Amino acid sequence: MPEELHDMLRLITLVEAKREQLSANNGAAAACDALLRSLYRELQWAAAGYLETGEGPGPPPDAPSL
Repeated sequence: MPEELHDMLRLITLVEAKREQLSANNGAAAACDALLRSLYRELQWAAAGYLETGEGPGPPPDAPSL
């Protein structure tokens, strides 16, 4: 697995863990949910690029910069 995808999976795991810790705080949990949706979308985009070309296509046009 390319290092970029590995890093994204580690980041998602960390955000998911933090989301569980913040479940009692609705505002913080909602922010984590939004971040997770964005990360999953970016991961899908990058994985598709690696599958098609062997190289990542870069982030999708609507992805926030981290």
